[in-house]
Parts: sequence; C-alpha cells; structure tokens
Amino acid sequence: MDDLPVLERAADLDRLRALLMELTEYGGRIVVIEGAAGIGKTRLIEETEGIAKQLSVPVLRASGSEMESKFPFGIVRQLFELHVAAAKDCDLLTGAAAAAAHVFTGRAETSGQREAATLHGLFWLTANHCTGPTLMVIDDLQWCDAASLRYLAYLLPRLRELPLLVVVSFRTGEQPEDGLLLSRILTSPGVLDIHPAPLSEAASHSLMEAVIGAEVAPAFSAAGHAATAGNPLLLHALARAVAMNGVPPTAANSERVASLGPQALSRWVAPRLAQMQQTTRQVAEAAAVLGPGAQLDAVAALAGTDILVATEATSELSRVGLLKVDTFGEFTVRSLTFTHALVQAAIYGTLSDRERAEAHGRAAGVLTRLGADVDRIAAHVLKTPPGGDPHAVPLMQRASKAALLRGSPETAYAYLRRALNENMPRAQRLALLREAAGVAVHVDLNEAALVLEEARAHADDSTALADITAQLGAAYGFLREPDRACDALQEALSCLPDDSEDERRRLEATLLVAVFVAPGRLSLRERLGGLRSLPAHDSTGGRMLDCMIASHAMAVGSPQEKHRAHQALADGQLVQEANGEGSLVCGWISLLAADDPLGLVSTEEAVKHAHRQGSLRALAPAYCFRSLALLWSGQLAEAESDARTALGLSETGRVDMDPAFAGAYLAQALIEQGRLAEAESVLLELSMSMNNDPPQPCYYLLDARTRLLREQGQHLAAVRTAGEASRIWSFYGFSNPALASWRTDTSLSLLALNRTAEAQELARQELELAVGWGAPRAHGRALRTLAQVVGGRDAIALAHESVDVLGKDAPSRLELAKSYLALGSALQEHGRRAEAQDALMQALDHADVCGALPVVRASKAELRAAGFRPRRTRATGPDALTPGERRVAGIAASGATNREIAQELFIAPKTVEVHLSNVFRKLGISRREQLAGYAMQLD
Repeated sequence: MDDLPVLERAADLDRLRALLMELTEYGGRIVVIEGAAGIGKTRLIEETEGIAKQLSVPVLRASGSEMESKFPFGIVRQLFELHVAAAKDCDLLTGAAAAAAHVFTGRAETSGQREAATLHGLFWLTANHCTGPTLMVIDDLQWCDAASLRYLAYLLPRLRELPLLVVVSFRTGEQPEDGLLLSRILTSPGVLDIHPAPLSEAASHSLMEAVIGAEVAPAFSAAGHAATAGNPLLLHALARAVAMNGVPPTAANSERVASLGPQALSRWVAPRLAQMQQTTRQVAEAAAVLGPGAQLDAVAALAGTDILVATEATSELSRVGLLKVDTFGEFTVRSLTFTHALVQAAIYGTLSDRERAEAHGRAAGVLTRLGADVDRIAAHVLKTPPGGDPHAVPLMQRASKAALLRGSPETAYAYLRRALNENMPRAQRLALLREAAGVAVHVDLNEAALVLEEARAHADDSTALADITAQLGAAYGFLREPDRACDALQEALSCLPDDSEDERRRLEATLLVAVFVAPGRLSLRERLGGLRSLPAHDSTGGRMLDCMIASHAMAVGSPQEKHRAHQALADGQLVQEANGEGSLVCGWISLLAADDPLGLVSTEEAVKHAHRQGSLRALAPAYCFRSLALLWSGQLAEAESDARTALGLSETGRVDMDPAFAGAYLAQALIEQGRLAEAESVLLELSMSMNNDPPQPCYYLLDARTRLLREQGQHLAAVRTAGEASRIWSFYGFSNPALASWRTDTSLSLLALNRTAEAQELARQELELAVGWGAPRAHGRALRTLAQVVGGRDAIALAHESVDVLGKDAPSRLELAKSYLALGSALQEHGRRAEAQDALMQALDHADVCGALPVVRASKAELRAAGFRPRRTRATGPDALTPGERRVAGIAASGATNREIAQELFIAPKTVEVHLSNVFRKLGISRREQLAGYAMQLD
C-alpha cells in the first residue's frame, strides 16, 4: 500500500523524540502504543525509527505475527539474531549473557527448564548491546510468543538501568499468547501509554485528497470519515477503492461512500486479486499461509509454480501495494511480507477452513523438504487436523525438544499437546503423556494434572504408577487442592517398591509440607514418630525429610531437632538437587528462626543456583526467603528488593508460590523503613485476593497487618488483628515466637490502651517461649518487649539483658538497635544521662546502617530530650557499611569491574554504582584502588 501521510501525530512523536534524547540522563522506559487495527500504530513505530536514525540511535526491531506466535523466543531472536551473528567472536554473549546463547543456537547442555538463567542472560545480552542510547521496537505485541513476553517482563523493572527506550504496539481486541503476562507488562508502573486517536474530519479530508489525487468535496470526505470512524488505514483503503472504481468524490456521491466503508480493506484487496492471473493469486495465498518473512522458494513450492514465475508474481503484488519484498542483490529475493497484517488477513480470509487446513499441511511438507527449522514446520502442523500425517508425532516431539532447548516450555507443551491428538499404541501414548506432563508442570498445572491423570490410567507397573502419582500429588499441591494432593501422595507411597528408600523419604517430606500450607492437615504430624526413628539416609529424600522433621520441631519451639536442618543444608547439595521444593524452604525457615547464619548463606546460594541452573519456580522461593533472612537480620533495603522480585515472579502465573509470603515480607521491610502508606497498599492488594474459608496460610500477612496497625496508632484494631493472627498460626501448627512478632505488637498495643496487666502477661508468655526455643533474636526481642511494658527500674535490667543477648552473635542489627533505644529511653527516664547517651548513639548508628528511619528518628528525639545534639551525618568506617555494600566493596577490592560485580551478585550495574558511592563516602576514600587497604575488614 502507499505510505500514509502522518497526520495529527505530532504531539506523540515529539514525546517519543524527547524520551530518546533523555535516555542517557534518566535511563530506559517502555512506551505502549495501543489501539485498534489500522489506527496508525505501525506508522508511529516507523516514524520513531526515523527519529532514532536522525539522532544516530541504533534500533533493535521485531514484529509479532499470528503465524509465528508459537516460535520459542521468536521476538527475541528477531531483535538480536543478526547482531549476535555479526558480533566479532560473539562478544555480545560474553559473561553472564552466555547463559542465553542457546536461544540463538538451539544448543544447550540440557533440555531442562533454565528459564531463570536464560532470562538473566538475555538481560545481560541487552545490556551488552546498549553501549549507548538504543531504541527497541516491537510491533504487534499481541502476537508475541510467551517466551519473549517473559523476557520483556524480566527486562521491565530493570529498564532504568539501561539507556534503552522500548516502544511496542498492541492491537486491542486480540487474544494474546499469554494474556496474564501481557497484562502485567502493559499495566506495570512506569509504562507510558500512547493511544492514537481517530483522524478528525479535517485530517480525513486531507488524506483522501492525497490518495485520490483530486479535489474532494467536504460532504464526500465527511461521509468517508463517518464510514471508517477516522481509522487511517481503512480511510486510505476506502480512498483507493474510490479512485479504482472511478467514483467522482463529489457531494452527490456521498451516499456511495457509506456502502464501501465497513469492508474498505477487503473491498480494496479483493478486486486487485480478482484482476490478477491465477498463479499470482496462488502466490499471494501461499505467502498468506506461510506468514511474514516467507522465503520465495517455499512460496513457489506451496503455490505449485517455479521460482521465476513466483518472482514475477511477487513483483506484481508489490507493484499494487499488497506485498513488500526484501532482496539480496538485484535479483535474489530474500523474504516476503505483506504491507500490513490486515492485508495478509484479508487474503488469508479468502480461503475456506478446509483450504486453510490443507494449505498448512502442504506447507509443513514443503518446509520439511526445504530443510526449514523444525519449529517453523511444527507451527503449520498445529493448524492441521489430527490423523492426516503419520509423521506428526515424532515431528512434534522433535519440535518440543528444540523449543525446550531454546527455553520455551509453553511452545514445547503446545507441540506435545498436538501430538497427543493422534492415534498411537498404548505404550507409546503413556511415554508421550509422561513427556508432556514433565513439560506441562512448567506451563499450566491444571493441564499437567489432567495429563498425569490420564497417564496414571495407562500405567501398568508399580514403579511407573508411583512416579506418576507422586507428580500428580505435587501438581495438586501447587494447585491448592490439599485433599487430592495428600491422597495422591499417600497412594504413591503405597505403590513404591520396598527398596525405594530415597523416594519414600522424599514423598513423606512432601506430605509433611502440607501441614504448613494446607488447611486442616495437622493430623499428618502423627507420622513424625515413625519417621524420626528411620535410619539415616544420605540422599536427597533423606535430607528433605530431615528438613521437615526439624521444621516441625521448630514450629512448636522445640530445639531438639535443629541439627537436622543444618546437616541437611550444610554442604549445599540439597539446594542443587531440590531448589524450589517446599521441604528446602522449611529447612531455611528452621535455620533462620534459630539464627543460624547458614540460613542466609543457603538462600543466597539458592538464588545464584536458580539463576545459573534452575527455573523461575526455584528462583521465586529463593528470593522470597532470602528476603526473610535479610529482613530478620536488619538488611531492609536488600530485603525489600528481594521481596519485590519474588512478588513479581509469583504474579506472573508461572510460579506456584503464594504471593502472601513475599508480600508480607515486603510490607514488613517497608514498615521498618517507616513507609507505612506503601506497606498498607501492599497488604490491601494482597488481602483482597485472600479467601479464609477454610483459613488460608496468611499468617505472615496478618502478622504484618498487626504491626502496621500498631505503627499507625490503631491499637484496638491491632489487638483484634493479632487475635486472628494467633488463631491462624495455631491452626497451621505454629507457636514459636521466633517466627512472628504478633505477641510483641499486641503487648505494646495493650500497653497503649492502658491494659497493662494483659500486656505484661502476654510479654512474659512470649519470653518463656523464646527462652525455651533458645535463639538470640527472639529472646532479645521478648526481653525488650517485657522491659517496655513493665517500665520502672526493672526495665533497665531487662533492656540491658536484651542488648547483651542480641549483641553476642548479632543475629539482627535492627533488633539490637531497638533494644539500645529501649535501654536509652529507660536510662534517660531515670536520669542516667551519660549512659543513656551511649545507648542512644548505639541505637542511632545501628538503625542508620539498617535504614530503619523510625528508630533513627526516635533515637534522635530521645537524644534531644536528654539535652544532647545527635550527629547530622551517618556513621562512617567499615562498621557503617551495610552487608550489601560490604559485599560489593569486597569484590571491587579484588579488582572486579562494576559489570563483573553486577553479574556475580545478580544485581544491576547502577545498583553497584550506588553501593560503591556509599562505600567511598563511609570509608572517606575517593578512588577504587584505595579499597585494597580495607580488604581484611571487608571479609
């Protein structure tokens, strides 16, 4: 089609130009151009590319298409494939980006799920490419493949770290490949929206005169505007139809315009095809079936003609504005693309359903003979009815394996699902069902459960039945169907051969996880007696079971089994073999509740392992519970960052982790930083999705809500919410005070309500439980709480003891800061000003490093009340460094660059810059080389 004049888009283009010019200063953004088909989205993208060319900004470009929506990482490959191929020694895929090489080569060490490593690698590929301001454009995002959508979702929160402007177009009214993920991308905070408006009557008049090439009566153009609702593409097609049919654009012919309007594009395309020779029409239809980027040899073969005839046909189609032809040299045609997706749809629409199915079947055969990639062949098989091709099953299995190697389980499962529609022998079907189930669990758990149920019906030996039923139990567990999950797991246990000791322990461990997350499963604890007496078994299952035995003892505050979790996790093997499993998570919480440093070490290793080897399903809990470890140790900014990452992963629909956990930890981190409004927003959004009939495992959410209400001064509401928290914690079998602070918050709210006796009684109960558990963090907090509620001179002794307990092993710098504050306040109240000053300065220093602004403010207020002037600047020296700053500084001292540090720690380069800036300020240095002098203190 002829180029459309750019009308009434100046403001949008000015906005896009400004964003391109601001990339270096402000970092990346994403712009979504959204609207109906033909409204001018593609033209805005093309004009933005033109602006980028004027500014010497390189462009990465891709376009979605319905035919290619199943290609694994199809959009990503369009964006980067040529650049990767052209890069000297593939330097774009160096460092962390190497983990994404298989997306372009189709070769990987394993066909397992490496989504986390792949996405992280693609981020670094993007970062390596963006050496300066860069524009990325993606047209027709509604047809983007699911794997590429995951890349965009991963990139989105990290865009500010790159000088990259992402401009995408999205056609309303289409059914996207992954609607949930696409919706999350389109509605993410920071996304800028452009909604091209229909053309005005004046602009419509100008466009029609430009296309028709003659003066147009205002009444005629007004009729055209009304018939097309001001849609530029349809208006252009209407004007072309008017010109082709020789209709004079006069007022008298205005009524004729209305009859042409509704099907303007089809009415414009159909006559052109009708006037062409049959061979040319067949070439057009073949190109429409093969989709954008079709190669000429494939088009010729599908049309049943030779290359020379097909070349002539494409030239004619190009001449009349239907087709765009990309060529190498003067004669060699590279690929064919229609001038607009609607043009392709109009030609494709001329075929009947039967003709389309037959054409796609022939296309698969043509592409097979021409040696095309298996995913291109499989995309056509997907559009054919089953039973027509005896080679369909092995072909789709090959395509599935290729899709997994490229990192797209969604596509892999679609291929296997299509293969299952064919008829085959029982044994072959069982093998295919198990293969499909193994992929489906990473795509759609409901689908996985259905496939596993069918596989269970086909299983003919006990080992296979036990394995399938165990997978089914895990799937139902993730689907929050506890009855079916537990029944399946117990059935699997009954089917296991006697010598399957590792698998038996693994299944028992998985069953015990249900107590903590499935309503009404406390009776499963009756199994613990026999399980504790089992002989030691150094295997994955044995370690998982040890974690669960330890966690159930921890839940009720019994310290006798602490050693099991430590031994199970000490060498890191379980992280490598069971990353993401519920039993591993329970082992982490057992260690964290016991203030065992291995808890943070193990979660950090889990994050690294999930990035390098694991899946998003493993990465989400690793980030989530590292967030908890960081929160409890007082590393608030890092805890917030991890919780946000985990929450984002849990909301993608591909991670089977309850967002209530990450959301609660995020809210707690925000509360500790004094950001109460943000915390309230997080808790409100999560509580809207909770259903407490039966009670859901929202114990951490209620704990956070109690804390928020107390900080807001809503003490009566805090007490009521704490009562509900107590009920839910007990319902799921927890009584250990190290897990939750609801008793502390209730005691302090009761004190504020002048219910002192109740406050003291509850504080003493908490202290008794904490002493029984024996971990410093819970013990120190309980002592401090009791000091605050008893007051008087006893408060000084209790607060001193709290400081002593917390100061020995420093399990939580934040808790220590709070206890120093309580001690300083008690000392100040009794006139011991010098001692109070020392305690309050300690509170100020520790809280400042943690980023706990409420404690900082309270410490300063107490110092002023005591007649002292608190320092204005932050604490300095190595002890003032946060753990995150210390890690970055330690690696930098070894000579690593910012990019190398970022890749090693899985953080953004700008985060490294911020940490190093803080390090330089606190250490009083100005050059990187000076860090070497602090190397010993940074270990």
